[in-house]
Amino acid sequence: VIRVCRSAGMPLDLVLGGSVQPAGATLRSACVLLALVVGFRAAHVVASETPGLTWRPWLTTNLSLHLVILLAALLPAGLSGAS
Repeated sequence: VIRVCRSAGMPLDLVLGGSVQPAGATLRSACVLLALVVGFRAAHVVASETPGLTWRPWLTTNLSLHLVILLAALLPAGLSGAS
């Protein structure tokens, strides 16, 4: 969409209904989410390999991961560091 709009000389703000997020902010957000997923998965692996632990650490880790991703997705751009 952006390539077509730019080649046609159309203003992106009007076509998309708002300003376009910089590519660096998108990359930063993707890296933060990747770090969260990797961190929670590492905690999940450690919890699953610890003898004597039941299903609760797995459930807690998975629910925490989904909660953090949901909260990060719901944050307005001004609060998530994207500027």
